[in-house]
Amino acid sequence: EWWNPPTPHSLDIDGNGTIDFSFFGDSVSCVGMRSEGINRYLITPSPPPNTGGPIAALEAGFLIEAQSDDGNLDWFGDNYDYWSGLMQELSTGTAGEFWGTRAYIGIEFQMDDGMHYGWFDVEGSSSSPYAEVYGWGYETDPGVSIFAGAVAIPEPSTITLLAGGL
Repeated sequence: EWWNPPTPHSLDIDGNGTIDFSFFGDSVSCVGMRSEGINRYLITPSPPPNTGGPIAALEAGFLIEAQSDDGNLDWFGDNYDYWSGLMQELSTGTAGEFWGTRAYIGIEFQMDDGMHYGWFDVEGSSSSPYAEVYGWGYETDPGVSIFAGAVAIPEPSTITLLAGGL
């Protein structure tokens, strides 16, 4: 690693005992995240020859799926030991899409039954490199898309079983 961030805050978003993503913040210059294992997140790619780019701030309702990288976004992070920026304070100004913004990060992560799509709800400060993760959601069925900010709803047979149990 070319840079060692402060102690990361690691998240196991599906509760299976495996860390899926890590966040860090040093409150002086930057806030960022990285994926663990083969998991990925959506970025706004930097122009060539650079690799990576800032984490994309998605609006509520953005469709997160395998094809979300068509157009202006790319899936990034699988098997990289690389931190991506949510927000940075530089001598020339600020960088990142989360300054003074509450938005979603689109994610793709591995569970035992396959790849799942989901999101993080994140708000960045408007005055310093500081961000809060308010929560996350993901589709419980593998390979199924989810809208940023949506909560997965159980399939009808599960709803029926729950209602019958009451």
